[in-house]
Order: sequence, then structure tokens, then C-alpha cells
Amino acid sequence: MSLITYRISKQRWIWIVSNSKHVINLFIQYTPYKPSDGSWEDPAYRESFAQRCFTLIDEYAPGFSSSIIRYDMLTPPDLEREIGLTGLFP
Repeated sequence: MSLITYRISKQRWIWIVSNSKHVINLFIQYTPYKPSDGSWEDPAYRESFAQRCFTLIDEYAPGFSSSIIRYDMLTPPDLEREIGLTGLFP
């Protein structure tokens, strides 16, 4: 089971977004380091995971998925490799 937390910020990212756009940061907690149904190295699996998260948010905020212009995703191995977080993932 994952827990999705989010923060919508405009002022912090004002240099990136125009007046009609926003940046949202999603943090998907309890995401497995080694998923049992795929691999983070597989681009199709990564895309599928992101779309599942967006679809879940759509249940509470209809139209969320259709408002996404671009996204970037860091998986548990990415966090380990890029910023040195180790030993935190189940």
C-alpha cells in the first residue's frame, strides 16, 4: 500500500510557471525498492506506475491527469543513486 502526499506551490516555482500554471510535488510513500510486478529500469513500468498514481488522484480531484503537461519521476533506486538515500526502502 502506498500513501500519496502532495503540495501545490506557485510562489516557490514562479520562475518556471506562468500565471495560469502550477507545480505539484507528489511524494508516494511506501513504494517498494524492488517491485514484485516489474522493474524500475523498465520505462513502460515507470510510466504505468505514474499513470496509476495519477488515476488514483483523479478519483479525488477529477481532471487532474488531463492537466499534467510534464512530469519527472524519481523511484527509490533513483533517490539512492542521485541523493544518497539508502536503507530506507522496504
